[in-house]
Amino acid sequence: MTSPQDRRRRLQALLPVLVPVAAFVLLCLLGTTTSSLGAFRVDAERPADGTIGQPQSVRADEFMTETTINLGWITAGGRGIDNPLSVEPNFLTQLPSGPVSAIVFFDGTVAMLGPWLPDDMLFAGRWWLPALLLALGLPAWFRQLTGSRRWGVLATVLIFFSPANAWWSGRPINTLGFMFAGAALLLGGWRDLEHGRRARGFGQLVLAAILIARFPSYYQPFAIVLGFPVLIATVVFMLRQGGPLRTKLVAIGVTGVLSGALTALTMLENLTALRSTLGTVYPGQRVSTGEAQTFGKVFGAPVLGFLEKVQGTAVDTNATEASSSFVVLFLVAVLVWLGTRRRRPGASVEPSTPSEAPGVRAAWLVWMVATLVWLSWCSIDFGSVGEHLPLLNLVPAIRAANVSGFLAIVAFCLLMSQVREGGRWLALSAGGGAGVVTALAGWSWHDNGLPDLRPWMIWISAVVTALVIFVVVRWPRHPAAMSALGLAAVLVGVFVNPIQIGLGDLRGSRAATVMIDAGRDARADDELWASDTPSFDALMFATATPALSARQQLGPNDAAWRVLDPGGAHEDTWNRGGTYVRFVWTDAPSISWQNPTIDQIIMSGSPCAVADLEPRLRHVASSIPLDAACLELDREVQWDGLRYWLYTVDDQ
Repeated sequence: MTSPQDRRRRLQALLPVLVPVAAFVLLCLLGTTTSSLGAFRVDAERPADGTIGQPQSVRADEFMTETTINLGWITAGGRGIDNPLSVEPNFLTQLPSGPVSAIVFFDGTVAMLGPWLPDDMLFAGRWWLPALLLALGLPAWFRQLTGSRRWGVLATVLIFFSPANAWWSGRPINTLGFMFAGAALLLGGWRDLEHGRRARGFGQLVLAAILIARFPSYYQPFAIVLGFPVLIATVVFMLRQGGPLRTKLVAIGVTGVLSGALTALTMLENLTALRSTLGTVYPGQRVSTGEAQTFGKVFGAPVLGFLEKVQGTAVDTNATEASSSFVVLFLVAVLVWLGTRRRRPGASVEPSTPSEAPGVRAAWLVWMVATLVWLSWCSIDFGSVGEHLPLLNLVPAIRAANVSGFLAIVAFCLLMSQVREGGRWLALSAGGGAGVVTALAGWSWHDNGLPDLRPWMIWISAVVTALVIFVVVRWPRHPAAMSALGLAAVLVGVFVNPIQIGLGDLRGSRAATVMIDAGRDARADDELWASDTPSFDALMFATATPALSARQQLGPNDAAWRVLDPGGAHEDTWNRGGTYVRFVWTDAPSISWQNPTIDQIIMSGSPCAVADLEPRLRHVASSIPLDAACLELDREVQWDGLRYWLYTVDDQ
């Protein structure tokens, strides 16, 4: 019989898996997320149902695009996003377009059960899946490298509550979660093959390949920065270990070939959309170079716990653009490394096992070099030379500044997992240096973009940073020291986003009910809608209503645009990705075109003129009453603080 001690040990071994999974299941059952979809409300004076806290209007990319696309996909049972002017956004939004991508984007496949399962549960499942994979994968990856999960758990907390992750609605962990879970499975599969457990080993390698195959499909400026170090560090660690080289090469080869094949086939299923994107004026033809950002943009994460309070007076930036992660930990890692190298070998650094020490050091070096590369990209002006550096030239410098701190977090935690005791003077220098850097970054933000960041906010941030770094470097193995650093990170990011229970007015309002029915009828009859506000366009996206006015995520459907622009005279106006397609209703008998910003396409004209060109336009929503001859008023609805007139377009 199993002894109580054995059962206790097994339970303790399972807790790192059971706790995140239980939290994930509970959040899904409650339909709870941190989405800012509560920004949409029928009555502008009344908070949306289920919203606790303040939705972030700056997160329009989330609640007006990604969230509404996902809800539309769930509503239509996976039929797709019906915007005929745009190619399918499935690749970028990680939704299946065929049998292979149905495997790679498996959560999108599950979301096709929308007609049978509650929408809010399916939406919450997609929302939290990257966080679940990060919580499972990163500690497991650390355990396989260092023999312990503890620093992996701390790294997970630091990453999840980083300002850049909070203010970007979890976009960074969409890459890191899948990549670390895939890397942990790769290591586990290799170990199983070494011990003769072939079936389980190859099973883990297949799962690793499926997760890693998503790497290129999400927001590329973040994926390029964050994804490659995970892969390179994992492979380097494996190659530095003892054991048969053949087994390592088999594990790496199987995972690499299968993930590469899955990625290639997924891209082939989306080839038309990808070609359209690459041919756009923006962003397909955009190349970037390294540019020096302000000190605050790079090192200012510890002071951004006050960003929610001061974002209203930001100058030439917004909270999302201003956000970053804890780059200061890179400097701490350098100081600790220099300090421990001067000590007697073995006095301050203790590998988890002698055989793992070289691999851990090699993996740590990968993360340090990657951090240094991207810090250089956002701290040095590369000029025209940078435009010719592959991969780097796809990442704007500000995006490197946003997320390079995530690399620093992993590098710092890997190093500290090997440190037994930092010593008083080393801890003082590391804490003092971190405090000074934080103070300088705070004053940089005060002078360059966040004038309401008060001196007391800066000094509190600097002092707390100095104290927690001192404690964790002085006593790196003490749970209280690690908890202090984790708690400090939590306080920086935990209050950024609201708690959203359910889907608010995107499902519970009369306007949503009307448009769900309208969308079902329009899909069945191959008819189109159009509106004159981005807010109503978002409602149509969320209810799977086919519409000419919508978000053009990837690129244009050239043939569909030439229906509205037969001669192609305005191709430079509409040949864009990542844009809002909008209408302005007038009495003009023809369409006029403009790009007030790089991410807006505005067509002005009479609905009748549009319907003359595109006969499938059968319904129009307007925030002002219209009296065009081709329109017949159907009903009125209230949405997002405005009154809308819904018209049917008569045959002319």
